[in-house]
Amino acid sequence: MGLLETAEGLLAVPSENPPGEEAAAVEWVRDRLEGAPLEWTVSTQSVTGERANVIARAGDPAVGRVVLNGHLDVVPADPALWRTPPYTPTIRDGRLVARGSADMKGAIAAQIEAAEAFLSRADSPGEVMLVFVVDEEYDGRGARRFVEEPLSADLVVIGEPTELDILTAVKGVARYHLTLTGRPCHSGTPDQGIDAIRGLAAVIERIGAMDDALAATSHAVLAHEDITVTEVDAGVAPNTVAGEAHCTVDWRFLPGETDPAPYDARLAETLGDLTVDGEPLTVDLERIVFARGAETAHDHPAVQAATAAIQSVGAPGQIGGLNGATDSRFFINDLELPTIHFGPGSIADDAHTVDESVAIADLELAQAAYEAVLEAFLTPA
Repeated sequence: MGLLETAEGLLAVPSENPPGEEAAAVEWVRDRLEGAPLEWTVSTQSVTGERANVIARAGDPAVGRVVLNGHLDVVPADPALWRTPPYTPTIRDGRLVARGSADMKGAIAAQIEAAEAFLSRADSPGEVMLVFVVDEEYDGRGARRFVEEPLSADLVVIGEPTELDILTAVKGVARYHLTLTGRPCHSGTPDQGIDAIRGLAAVIERIGAMDDALAATSHAVLAHEDITVTEVDAGVAPNTVAGEAHCTVDWRFLPGETDPAPYDARLAETLGDLTVDGEPLTVDLERIVFARGAETAHDHPAVQAATAAIQSVGAPGQIGGLNGATDSRFFINDLELPTIHFGPGSIADDAHTVDESVAIADLELAQAAYEAVLEAFLTPA
């Protein structure tokens, strides 16, 4: 198969998460690799239920090993909003349109084609390890399962859409559900209650002040930390003072700390002693997400070697960071492997969008860049 054929074949297989239906995509990748002229050793790794990672190896690990990683799950698509069916790949204005084209089945296709092109021409090369996982879009269970077993590698390349730049660090996220409990009453006599909505307004104000303080944090390739109220819910009737209110707080923090306890404590301190007209308001904090930040130093030798290889084929290859969480937190924090993100497409403009697409020229350049990285790391000395 060629690059476009591989990409279109994989994109035609729905693998939405939620609900976590990647099995058909896993089977498609396995069949594609087992049917290739190149002799891959292909296996699946059970994650949960019918969900499994697909792993393929070829080459000599004694020479070196590079892991090419991607996630097979995609976010759901509403066909009613798309100009063409989301799982019928369509070429439009030089772009491949389909759910997952940018995030990130296009990159997976480029990784497969790059690996096979390199291995077919290389003389006694090191090992290419393809690791395509499930559940990245929700909880990272695929990558979490993969890193349970020890592994050494010279480099991990995650094909997230980076606009063909090299991202070496990701923020972590601590996300909380807050329940504010006051006392309901008739809206005609509001002084007899404790208005949870007014308490919620105070929470939003305090979170805003905390966000202003976090703006003083800094990082070599990331911006500063951020904390935001992202969801609110309150009130049961138009004539009732709300006795309960809810909100979600999303805290994006810099790499380094891997224990959620300090974040729990600081948020609890920030929101302590809330009152409405002198009456105490109860605030219950429930942490619902904790994803560690992660980074490989931008001056790490593996990053520098990968950068030189990627730029050698004409890709931008500028060093930067990513505000969202990715599976790199497992490869870096649990296996201590040098890890970069590099792939076609834009997270801001393409990923998760209606009529998601990726430029075919960028897919081709990504394949060339992946090949150049493999050449740099896996050619015998």
